[in-house]
Amino acid sequence: MKNLEFYNAVDRSISASINNESMGHGLLLEVAELSVQRNRKNLLQGLHFQVRAGEFVAVIGANGAGKSTLVRAVTGEWDATGKIKVFGRNLASWTRKELAKRMAVMSQKTHLDFSFTSQQVVEMGRLPHTHFSASHNSNVAREVLKSLTLTEYADRALTSLSGGEAQKVQFARAVTQLSGVKEPTLLILDEPTAALDLAQQKVILDATRHSCQSNNAVLAVLHDLNQVALYADRVLVLRNGRLIFDAPTAQALTPPILSEAYGVNIRVEVLTDGRRIILVD
Repeated sequence: MKNLEFYNAVDRSISASINNESMGHGLLLEVAELSVQRNRKNLLQGLHFQVRAGEFVAVIGANGAGKSTLVRAVTGEWDATGKIKVFGRNLASWTRKELAKRMAVMSQKTHLDFSFTSQQVVEMGRLPHTHFSASHNSNVAREVLKSLTLTEYADRALTSLSGGEAQKVQFARAVTQLSGVKEPTLLILDEPTAALDLAQQKVILDATRHSCQSNNAVLAVLHDLNQVALYADRVLVLRNGRLIFDAPTAQALTPPILSEAYGVNIRVEVLTDGRRIILVD
């Protein structure tokens, strides 16, 4: 597709200029030549991208494009080849506890067989921070539950909650893990709003956007392109395990790029206030 090739050429030029000016400054995640192969199948091939402090970076693409695989690779859950640097250091050089003090992950599906209460699950986010007192960590968890309107679920078993309620509790755990950390942090989310109604989606995404303040950043897999338009600063577009576009949101959410990524005709309406609405023709 000629239009797509043109956009990619422009974006590579812009990215090269930015990288030359800011390499090593505010880079929380650096990925180069990232590839993942499982069961003799190439799931990711040669990905290059960076996440900088203050950014909300969304990962989009059709089912099977490699979005969850990307999350599992950059968090070390799955073996990968290439370079992954987190906070300026190779991923392999971090101990799990050391990295957990600054990077929190909310997986697409998290299942607990034991009847932990919501308060207990959220407090698990404080396990990397045992240098604080138990009462301090418990208070941090309670404050996060309150901020996400989850206080009424604090004493309920996670297994008794609906899918959406349990998902919010898992999000609270990830937020609690990074609460009060003075160094730059990275929050990685895999479809954090999949089971939520519209009101709860807004609560989660507002909190996610807020977490990008200061020197922190977010990398989130999102399915709803209209959410991406509202919240993301940059977008990584995956197709068949390859990164086909990496650009600021307004440049990425265009009909040629989205139609290429999803294999259908997509229309983008720009409102008078600059917001974008993505529609399938």
